[in-house]
Amino acid sequence: MGTADDALLVERDAHRARLVEAVESAKAGEGSLIVVEGPPGIGKTGLLGAGVAHAAEAGMTVVSARSRELERDFTLGVVRQLFERTLHGADDETRARLLAGPAAHGFATLSDGPGDRHATPGDSDFAAMHSLYWLAANLAEEGPLMLAVDDAHWADAASLRFLTYLANRLAGLPVLIVCATRPRVGGTTAAILDELAAVATEVLALGVLSEDGTTRIVRARVGPPCSDAFAQACHASSGGNPFLLHELLSALVADAVPTDDDGALRVRRLGPQSVSRAVFLRMARLPPGAADFARAVAILGDSVELRDAAALAQVSEDDAHALADALSTAGVLAAELPLRFIHPVILEAVSADLGAGQRTAMHLRAAMVLHERGAGPDQVAAHLSAVGPVGDAWVVDVLRRAASAATDRGAPEVAARHLERALREEVGPGVRAALLAELGEAEWMAAGDPAAVIEHMREAAELTDDPAVRVSATITMARAIFSTGDAVRALATLLEALQSPAVLGPEGTVRLEAEFGSVGLLNFDLMPEARTRLLALRDQMGTDPGGEPLLLANFAVLAWLDGTAAETAAVARAALAEGRLLAESGTDTIAFLQAIWVLLGSDELDEARRWCAAGLAQARERGSAFGFQACCVLASMTAYRAGDLRESEAHARTGIDLAEAPLFLRPASLAYLALALIERGELEEASVALDEGLVGEWLPPLAQMNIGFYARGLLRIAQGREAEALEDLREFGRREAYTGVENGSVDWRVPAARVLLRMGASDEARVLLDSQEAVARRWGTNASLGCALAGQAAGVVARGEGDGIALLESAVELLEDSPCRLQLARAGLELGMALRRAGRRSDACARLAVVVELARACGATVLAERANSELEVAGARPRHLQFSGADSLTASERRVALMAADGQTNAQIAQALFVTAKTVENHLGRVYIKLGINSRGQLGDALSFGFEDEGSSLMRA
Repeated sequence: MGTADDALLVERDAHRARLVEAVESAKAGEGSLIVVEGPPGIGKTGLLGAGVAHAAEAGMTVVSARSRELERDFTLGVVRQLFERTLHGADDETRARLLAGPAAHGFATLSDGPGDRHATPGDSDFAAMHSLYWLAANLAEEGPLMLAVDDAHWADAASLRFLTYLANRLAGLPVLIVCATRPRVGGTTAAILDELAAVATEVLALGVLSEDGTTRIVRARVGPPCSDAFAQACHASSGGNPFLLHELLSALVADAVPTDDDGALRVRRLGPQSVSRAVFLRMARLPPGAADFARAVAILGDSVELRDAAALAQVSEDDAHALADALSTAGVLAAELPLRFIHPVILEAVSADLGAGQRTAMHLRAAMVLHERGAGPDQVAAHLSAVGPVGDAWVVDVLRRAASAATDRGAPEVAARHLERALREEVGPGVRAALLAELGEAEWMAAGDPAAVIEHMREAAELTDDPAVRVSATITMARAIFSTGDAVRALATLLEALQSPAVLGPEGTVRLEAEFGSVGLLNFDLMPEARTRLLALRDQMGTDPGGEPLLLANFAVLAWLDGTAAETAAVARAALAEGRLLAESGTDTIAFLQAIWVLLGSDELDEARRWCAAGLAQARERGSAFGFQACCVLASMTAYRAGDLRESEAHARTGIDLAEAPLFLRPASLAYLALALIERGELEEASVALDEGLVGEWLPPLAQMNIGFYARGLLRIAQGREAEALEDLREFGRREAYTGVENGSVDWRVPAARVLLRMGASDEARVLLDSQEAVARRWGTNASLGCALAGQAAGVVARGEGDGIALLESAVELLEDSPCRLQLARAGLELGMALRRAGRRSDACARLAVVVELARACGATVLAERANSELEVAGARPRHLQFSGADSLTASERRVALMAADGQTNAQIAQALFVTAKTVENHLGRVYIKLGINSRGQLGDALSFGFEDEGSSLMRA
């Protein structure tokens, strides 16, 4: 006699062969995602089981999960099934390896502990996905891994997003994912399932059995004699569905239906409802209470604790054991604990037999049973979502705890559904306000409809008497409004709340003022109002507002706008002191980023590097895409100012390559990439970068986007398009002036004046150069004044007023005492050229030789080649510049090579850079070829770039 498994695998040989191929490919290090798709009973589970069996026999580690309809709101429920047992069963040493790096945050994501509350919209989800990816990757390091997920159409959204995230990063990873799912099932996860199928290596669509296949199964099951008409009737009644056919045959055998032509007539009368009829017919023969017990298991959602089913069915645990055994013998439940149906089709048949009123009553009873025995809030909330208002306080408490757990695990959309359900209960104004605030926060983190966030936060702020709720709701409401592009209304919302300081409390008032300042100082149109309020607050509170780091960061920006570099740096250091701002607000907070920004603008580059490294470390740990990209931009800016163009380019590319990061910072990343490329002479690529950065008149008036116009101005100078370059530089100046920036941290006037001098507009050029010198002297950094004096020297020469050597010598002396080596190299080149023109060839050659080496060390190939040519004109015999070996490495290759030379593994490098281990492997392969080496141990000696400071180790920290 045949079995159900036999029936489910008939005519599936080609599909099984494909799974075998995928297993072998994964073992060889090439991962893939296979989606097995088909309607209920078509054989997905049987085929998945065959693949699992082959993978286990082939030596792969197999972790599996089975989704259930009631578990859709169990955040990361499928991922928990996949990983928790392995983690809890591992010894201490293995567990430490599995949880190395970001994976530790992944394990915390699966736990019930508090999560990261600093996420920006959509970012908490990325953090969870990134950390769980590394948990899977670390597990794969132990040996080839198979993840098998059955009934993925019922999986929770967070788990499906993880599977999609992992599937997009399988290159070079010995991981096979096999998901069995129904085609196009509706609901909240439909779009994610479509995306999962879209990224799959292959979709194995299972079709119905042919008539010949059905006949084979029928004759194997009932034995001879069996008429053709009987087999054909079975095929027609089951529709060629293997599981329905198996259930039909079970009913026919139990009823001793003849297998001749007369039996065929009876089969046709059974029709397509044969499964439910067969199931209830079998249960009718069982002891009393079996059907009710099966219904209780169906309500509880499968994978059910026996004690819970007993309580819901209102039988003793001894009776529950007997009923479970009887249902197992009848082929309804599996012969194992926890309780589960032998097939989802049977579960659906039992569930469908319940009337709407009976189902609702049983879900409420299930919620009460689970709550009374202390089950997790996720489990209880799943049943509460199926019932109307209950009127008990514990319901709201459970739903809020379930929402909090969902948020902590990176599933704010699930949290929102729990909170919406909680709001259907009758609660007082204070509780309703808290629920609305929590709902708005969840919607905001889920990147939901801003209008809904705004409305919920507005109502929460109006209802509450709690200052903390009012302040938090107001801030999130303002951020949601800002995200729609209406910055004026966003700040008006904050201003309106600030009109009632008594209801905010002192701490709340400071938080709102800090939020107002952080947002307002970013926007040209709103900066005057933000500035006025912050200045008044600073006058009232002094430069140390009780050690409040958010306000200190705002005060640092005020100093940067119109103060001195020394004053700015002092306030920024105070804001960042002891790491409070970073620890309390995280890398996603504008204030933290602004504090670093003004530090590097003050040429406190060592300090800026230190905080960039700390920010990158925290962003990696939390998996924050926004924070990581923001710190990459700042690190790129810092490296550019320091003259380490390779490092600047590497940081810029790292931020750009992070696909999950928001577009808010992308223009700045591309601008600094372009600046580095210009110095290498890669003008076409720099132009593409700036076009991608959307540099143009409509670019939003946000301070960090100004630099695109400066970069395009320098590019157009290099391209010989000087009139256009002048307009870009002037636009940069207009934007800076509009924001009130009056410091010399970016010397746009000098390149603009040089263009004007070449155009013969010496008077206009003199105005710009004098203005730049005045600004630089007030700002007070050696770099800004050195650049200004070098510009003045160019003006002196162009106007025929002298050779400018004295000014250039002063400029070089100042720049030698600054951290800005690229600017030093530029001024040194001009001094060398001036010395040559003055006939001081020996001095010129000495100076130019230094410039060549300094420019090479900076990675400024255009400048190095120009200085080398000047050396030749001066009468020296410079060596031919060859940019090969270490000099030929791209920024990304150099970054990876340095980290590998430090002893970091491919996985550690990949974790640090938010890329895959395969990407690192590919980079190192190219590095070995360019350096002419064949092992990691040779990297240290081969990497000779001329100089390396601690900025080059930022990514390795």
